[in-house]
Amino acid sequence: MLEIAREAAEKVIEKDETLLRWPALKVELDYRYNKLMGGAILTE
Repeated sequence: MLEIAREAAEKVIEKDETLLRWPALKVELDYRYNKLMGGAILTE
């Protein structure tokens, strides 16, 4: 499953590494990254 997700993510990044074509995905990834960096993702 993780391998499939990685391959899909790589295809998205190849098309647009800024994710401007997928604004909702960019918002979600920014949110998750910020939670991870704050440590909150590990405690919820």
